[in-house]
Amino acid sequence: MSRYPQVFLDFQIGTQAAGRVIFELFNDVTPKTAENFRGLCTGEYGNVGMARKTKKLHYLNTNVFRIADNMLIQGGDIINNDGTGGASIYGQTFVDENFSRRHACAGLLSMANRGRNTNNSQFFITLKPCPHLDGKHVVFGQVIDGIEVIKRVGQVPVDMQDRPRIPVIIINCGEVSESKNWLICDPFKKEIMDEIHRDRLKALYGQDYLDELDKEEEQKLQALNPEKFKQQSQENQEDKKGQLLVEGLLKKSTEEQEQEDDSQEGLEQFEGKNFMTQKHKERYLGLKKKIQQSKVLNDKAVLNEERQNTDAQYDKYVRKRRYLLKKEAEKKELEFKQIDEDKDYLNRLTIKHDEEQERKKEYFGWDVFNEDAVYNAYKKRCTTLAKDEGKYKQQMESNQEFVPTNEALERLSSDITKQQERRKEFSRRRRFNEDQPVTYINERNRIFNKKLERFFGDYAADIKANLERGTAS
Repeated sequence: MSRYPQVFLDFQIGTQAAGRVIFELFNDVTPKTAENFRGLCTGEYGNVGMARKTKKLHYLNTNVFRIADNMLIQGGDIINNDGTGGASIYGQTFVDENFSRRHACAGLLSMANRGRNTNNSQFFITLKPCPHLDGKHVVFGQVIDGIEVIKRVGQVPVDMQDRPRIPVIIINCGEVSESKNWLICDPFKKEIMDEIHRDRLKALYGQDYLDELDKEEEQKLQALNPEKFKQQSQENQEDKKGQLLVEGLLKKSTEEQEQEDDSQEGLEQFEGKNFMTQKHKERYLGLKKKIQQSKVLNDKAVLNEERQNTDAQYDKYVRKRRYLLKKEAEKKELEFKQIDEDKDYLNRLTIKHDEEQERKKEYFGWDVFNEDAVYNAYKKRCTTLAKDEGKYKQQMESNQEFVPTNEALERLSSDITKQQERRKEFSRRRRFNEDQPVTYINERNRIFNKKLERFFGDYAADIKANLERGTAS
């Protein structure tokens, strides 16, 4: 009997049963991924979602929605059943575990994803070696029975988007009984299962919910078997005492604790003899407070690092948190300066605004007709119409109605005429003339006809003219 957990999937092609496929899950290298697939096969992890939109965490009655070119078959979308959704027993997604196993043969079970650390319930089964998938998808199992069923599913006709034209459904799934009995009898596996289940409940409902469950279990155990409850409580107290004793010994063995003990003894001696001044006490308390703050910050850093390694959405959460903090700071600054939110431009520094405008001027590719480029072109066209301050003052003194002089009108008219002449000289090369008759059936044929016209057009026109005149030899 294999020590790896074994699960099965029963496939149906159209209205006919295709057969059963038994998988062996690699829970030694990828325990979380294997447990996710096993739990979705048995359906023992309940539902996902809220209110009327709940979905059962179970592969039952889900479709195989992709059969890719005799390379793999993909399924497992328990939310939308079309490859656009999915969920895991740990939440929406979970991280990649291990890429040590390769897609080296047919019959390997691997996780489908949309990028790094986006695993959910979707999986695929290889129909041939797929080395281009190594390092991108986690292999966590293999087919040990029913490979002919997988090949039969891989021969189902598909459309242009690799979707099967005949529905392929998982009509039954679960865990093989012998493997399940071994899992139940293995205490280490049971502890891992309990720990995973508790972590999932903590992520969904919080630590208070777990504490309430523990209290309810203790009350039930106390009501049903008081002796066992008393014995278990004594064992828990002894375990706690032993744990505290070990932690105390380890703590005392460090140099940091020795220094802290020495400083504490010195403080007691000084306090007992009244040798410490008020200034020394304040300095000592300030240092002690800084040490405590550093410990708190260190604990937070450790927790953040652990979350970064386990949570697939951590980077997204950090970016969103920074954005919200920035917006909150800007809002407080506007409130302090008594400026409305719709007039936040009043709070912008002129230098900062100019820097932003300079960055916007950097255009590339198709972005050549932006606001700055159009404005620069306008200034270039107006170089011949520069303002003369001397003539402007004379005009203001002599003409109170500010009517432009004939000289200024003539200069403006000549400049517009020159611009129109320059525009006439500009011509953009076009791929083809839309007014010409269509003599082609596709783009390639149009290019070929253009080549024929370039090499033989003059000769063909001469022969045509001779035939029309009747002078052809």
